[in-house]
Parts: sequence; structure tokens; C-alpha cells
Amino acid sequence: MKKHIISAAAVVSAFAIALCGCSESNKPVSDITDASAPSEAVQPFNDYFNGFLTNDGEKVILSTMPQTFIDEMKKTDKYDDFLAQTQDSLIPVTINAWNEKYGDDISVTFLEQVSSTQLSADTLDLAELCYKYTYYDVNADVEITEGYEVTYRYEIKGSASTTEGEETACFVRVKDDSWKMISTKAETLEQYRDAEDPYNSTQA
Repeated sequence: MKKHIISAAAVVSAFAIALCGCSESNKPVSDITDASAPSEAVQPFNDYFNGFLTNDGEKVILSTMPQTFIDEMKKTDKYDDFLAQTQDSLIPVTINAWNEKYGDDISVTFLEQVSSTQLSADTLDLAELCYKYTYYDVNADVEITEGYEVTYRYEIKGSASTTEGEETACFVRVKDDSWKMISTKAETLEQYRDAEDPYNSTQA
């Protein structure tokens, strides 16, 4: 797999922007099993959108990125730049888009789980590779110990209109850290199945 330069700020904002559009239908994945996700597993959803609504860039980042990656970025000026781009640009752009569609006094609410499946150990390995490829220039370790693919209903409410929708995301527990949200379906992680560890790869 080729390594792609992906803006970390773009990654954390993509999910919020996507909720302004149509949600995708859920599709089955062969290597996951039925299980109910605990409430704490989906807490990153609330933290993520609360960060947008309160202009708290760090909360947005912490809900999606492992602490080890943040710590590694803080050794250089990468984290300060990342935080500034998230808080000073991407959050206001997203809020403006929501205001145009829903009006003022925006709220985003996790309504309920529609379905939940526990990720296999194999898929957790793919999630680790997903993090490494997304932030491949950070070069930090990550170990994911548990995860779920959750399809859920949400509500976005404003002074002008309200909408409810359905989305699917992965929620993973990072060892010695906390639960994080990966804003993609489990089947999307399959693209990393035959990928090398980007930290050891010589590919361009």
C-alpha cells in the first residue's frame, strides 16, 4: 500500500462535515461478531461533537487520536499547528455549515445504538495500521485491545430545523489510554489487510 499524506486536521473534521449530508447504509463484515457496545465505548461521539460546539479543539482531537500520537507530535511544532488548524479553521467552518443548514443553537445528540458488533482481534490489528497510515509521519506505537462497529441514530437540532440520521463508525479502546472513534466502517479497514507497517516500509 502506498503511503498517503493526509492532513490530520482534515481527518478529525471529516466526520462532522459528513453528518451534514446523507448517511450510508450498514453492510455486514465477515470477521465481526454480534455484541453490545458498552456506553463508555461510544462516549467519544459525545466528546467529539461537544468539542465542535464549544470550540474545544483538544477535545475533538482526543476523541479520535491516541495519546501516544499526540505526545509524539508535541515533541515538535506539529501538535500546535494541528490544534490551531482544528480550532481556528476547521471547527468554525463546520459550525458555519451547520448554522446555514440548521440555524443557531446547534445540538448534536447520540440517540441510540441500532446495531453493534464486536471487532475481532484481526480487525483490531487493521485498526492499528489505519492509525499508523493516517499519521504515518508521527511514528508512534498504538495497541488496540477492544473495539466495536456501531450503527447508531443521531439528531442534529438547531433553531431553524432538526434532522435525525443513521451512521456507522468504529469505536476502539487503546491500551493505557481511552476509547477512540474511528469514523469509518469495519469493512473499510480491510484496505490495510496486506499493508506493511508504514514505519518499517521503504515505499514512497
